[in-house]
Amino acid sequence: MQQQPTFCKDGTHRSAAEKKELIRRLNIVSGQVATIMKMVKEDKPCDDVLLNCMSTAAALKSAGNFVIKGHMDKMFAKKIKSNDEEVEYLNSLFNRLNK
Repeated sequence: MQQQPTFCKDGTHRSAAEKKELIRRLNIVSGQVATIMKMVKEDKPCDDVLLNCMSTAAALKSAGNFVIKGHMDKMFAKKIKSNDEEVEYLNSLFNRLNK
């Protein structure tokens, strides 16, 4: 696992508003997963289950993008100049998120 740059280690990773929004998004994902589990237990049609799985995956990806945006905003707010370590780190985050 790649080591985090120093700007990631200053304690608070997100504001109270960002935490609230991220928790809201993750609660939605959690509800969607519960719905999928219920659908499987009730033997609902595969296409309905699959559609819900795809929707849940998109919602989770959106939550990940929200985290990355906050990370980038914080990075730029601190006026960190681009160097190889930081650019490589950010690229690896995007690559992992978009697999």
